[in-house]
Amino acid sequence: MKKRRVDILIIAGTLVVCIVGVIYLLLLFTGLGYKEASAMTPQARITIIPAANVPTIDTNFLIVSPTPTPISSETNSGQFTIESYVQITGTGGNGLRLRASPGTEADVNFIAAELEVLKVIGGPVQMGDYIWWQLIAPYDEGRQGWAASDFLSVIEQ
Repeated sequence: MKKRRVDILIIAGTLVVCIVGVIYLLLLFTGLGYKEASAMTPQARITIIPAANVPTIDTNFLIVSPTPTPISSETNSGQFTIESYVQITGTGGNGLRLRASPGTEADVNFIAAELEVLKVIGGPVQMGDYIWWQLIAPYDEGRQGWAASDFLSVIEQ
């Protein structure tokens, strides 16, 4: 019985040594494969550029210079001609409400921006404290309405 126990221990020891050997071989071959793969991986090269040589971005193209629209002095009489062009002025940058009909009580169709150019298609109509002119945007016929002449300047052509 003692001999059988010794045989089992020898077999168990041999199995442990074999298993450890197989694991070692697996790790050895896996490690070699990893080393080969890492040797073939391209490596990044970093070039440090001194601050004096760093190119700067030219931002001059970002500066927009508005093209002035030739306008005459504001009309004191508030009289314009049909088919002439007028520019919105004197709103302090808030824009001018163009209304569905003459008068400050009429619904607002849209707000024309300061310096926007519009075409006169109707008027004049005296309503309240203002003389009203019907205007239309030359680029969009859907943008039309009535505006008070106090905020319009004639554009000379």
